[in-house]
Amino acid sequence: MVREMFRGIDLLNAAEFQEIRSRMEAAPTPLPEAELLQRVAAHAKIDAALYLFQVRRANGDVIFRSDNMGRCILPSNPDRVQQWTYNCESGGAVRVSEFREGSLIVQIASPLRNVDHLFRSYFEGGLLVMGMVLVMSIFFGLWLKEMALAPIRRIQKTAALISADNLSERIPTGRGNDEVTDLARLLNQMFDRLEKIVLSTMAVCGKRFARAKDAAVDHPVAIREAAHARSLSGAQQESVQQQLESISRLATVIEKLLFLARSEVGAIYLNLKAQCTGTLIKAFSEDAVVLCEEAKCSG
Repeated sequence: MVREMFRGIDLLNAAEFQEIRSRMEAAPTPLPEAELLQRVAAHAKIDAALYLFQVRRANGDVIFRSDNMGRCILPSNPDRVQQWTYNCESGGAVRVSEFREGSLIVQIASPLRNVDHLFRSYFEGGLLVMGMVLVMSIFFGLWLKEMALAPIRRIQKTAALISADNLSERIPTGRGNDEVTDLARLLNQMFDRLEKIVLSTMAVCGKRFARAKDAAVDHPVAIREAAHARSLSGAQQESVQQQLESISRLATVIEKLLFLARSEVGAIYLNLKAQCTGTLIKAFSEDAVVLCEEAKCSG
C-alpha cells in the first residue's frame, strides 16, 4: 500500500513538472536563465500549498528555492535515483522527484504530512466503522440468538408443564416448515399418544379397582349368608370371622387406592372452605385432653 502511495505521488510530481515545462516551451525563443527562473517562481507561488520547488545547475549549485521551503535544501539525487524520500529539518518528510531540463535540474517535492493526515483520517474512520460494525454485530447476534432459541424455550416450557394431571398441554406451532417447527409438531403428536395411553390405562385401572371393591364388599355378605345357612362349629365360626376381618381390611385398602387413583386423574373435586384456625385447634385440644385423662398423663 505504501509503495502504491509513493507511486501516485511520483506521478503527481511528474505532472507538475510537465506544467512547468509547458511554460518554458511557450516562449518563442530559448529563454535566458533569469527569465526561466522567473517563470518557475511564478508557477511555484500558484502551487505553494502542495509542492516544494528547487532548481540546480548541472554542477550542483542551487539557483532557485521556492519561498515555502524555509530552511530545507533538497540534496542531489542519492544513489542515482529519480525519486526518493527526504526528511527536511523544518518541513518534515517529503517525496522528491528530479527532472532535467537542458542544463538545469528541476526538483519537485511533495510534503508527506498531507498523506499522513489522510492515513490518520482513514485510520480513525476505519476504527469508527469497525466499532459500529462490532456494535451492530453484537446487537444482531443477540437478536438472532433470541429468535433462534425462542422456539426451543417454548418447547422446554411446555414440556415442564406436562404432568399426570395436565396432559392436555401442547407446544404452540406456527405455519413455518423449519426443523424446529417440525420437531414441535412431532412432540405434540407424541404427547397426544401419551395422553391417550395414560387416560386409557387409568380408566382400566379404575374399572378394576371398582370391580375389586365390589367383590370385596359382596364377598363378606355371601360368607355371612352361607354361615347363617349352615350350623358351624366354634372353630369354623372363628375362621369365618377372621376371613371377614381380612376382607374388610382389603376393602379399606382398595378404597384408599381408588381414592388415590381418582385424585391423580383429577376426578375428585375438593370443596374448600375458609375456616377459623382457632376453632380447629380448640377441637383438637379437647380430644387431646380426653386422651390424656384416659392414659393418665400429666402435662
